[in-house]
Amino acid sequence: MLKVLQKSYYGKVKMIYIDPPYNTGKDSFIYPDKFSETKEEYLKRIGEKDEEGYMMKEGLFRKNSKENGQFHSNWLNMMLPRLFLARNLLKDDGVIFVSIDDNEQANLKLLLDEIFGEDNFIGELIIQTATDNNPTQINTEHEYMLCYSKNKYALNKWGSKSKHAEKIQEKYLELKQAYGANIGKIQQELREWIKKNKKDLPKVSHYDNVDERGVFHDGDVANTIFGGYEYDIIHPVTGKPCKVPPKGFRFPEDTMNELMARGDIMFGEDESTLIKPKKRLEDAKDILRTIIYEDGRASTKVVDDLVGRSVFDNPKSHFILARLISFICVDNDIVLDFFAGSASTAHAAMDFNEIENKKVKFVCVQLPELVEKGTEAEKAGYK
Repeated sequence: MLKVLQKSYYGKVKMIYIDPPYNTGKDSFIYPDKFSETKEEYLKRIGEKDEEGYMMKEGLFRKNSKENGQFHSNWLNMMLPRLFLARNLLKDDGVIFVSIDDNEQANLKLLLDEIFGEDNFIGELIIQTATDNNPTQINTEHEYMLCYSKNKYALNKWGSKSKHAEKIQEKYLELKQAYGANIGKIQQELREWIKKNKKDLPKVSHYDNVDERGVFHDGDVANTIFGGYEYDIIHPVTGKPCKVPPKGFRFPEDTMNELMARGDIMFGEDESTLIKPKKRLEDAKDILRTIIYEDGRASTKVVDDLVGRSVFDNPKSHFILARLISFICVDNDIVLDFFAGSASTAHAAMDFNEIENKKVKFVCVQLPELVEKGTEAEKAGYK
């Protein structure tokens, strides 16, 4: 299927996400394990063709047992051509995310280094999930998501609207409606509300100041190392030069004058207090951090509600995927998933489009896979 996509989608895909088999020893997938035979012999041996040469519906997928001497090789041979073709489909500023766990994380990293180049490694996300209760020496609480770009230097800086900052903005507008121009009352009520809801406002609870333009937090005007800018800032009340930080100001004088003209500098009662820049709530951005926590049971429940309980095992979170899309994609960008499974990527793209009023497109590919006997999926009638 990836070969079929090459003609129409070569160099057009902005983001690829895949959740391949983790090679736990129980996974079934298509892989070559003998290379000294003809294609016809190979297809017959693995059960894809019968003795008369006709394609068989069964036999496409085989378990890769850990007792197999080519256990890791089989998985890598399955992954390499797919990742190679996937790279061709990416735009110059495109990226790929690959989910994996400890079974093949190290080998996958080397494989992606080979195909995309070590310089194009963007980072590794740690997806922290609910505790694994299996009786082992170390309980596993996370999986990985490796990220590579086609060309690291073509990427724009990633940023997304902060949903938590939007909650504060909504509360501010509600208070402004109630108290009008009474900035002091608005600030008092907003701070009390933020304090009560702090656990639901990670990374933005310090936005608790209010002026005539809106909500802000007071930043740091001092340079981080010695040798910063030094000049006089006149206090608007006392008319005296304000205190200069020991390491100097972090902004040049022209920038400081622009900030003051916009009302984005906060002065103390007199010149003895350091001035502070106002960091506006509307400029608060969500950034992609290496550790993402989500109780996987939430996304599993969504899928269970849609198709039935336990039809899909461990479906990937469309909440997390929608967040990734929000950092990377704009209108008419294409997202691809060629291990589509429960179609979490499609779900994520549709949710993102609805919430953000965007038009991100998606292509999902999933080979037909026989349902194992005795599973909930088979009981539900999914053959």
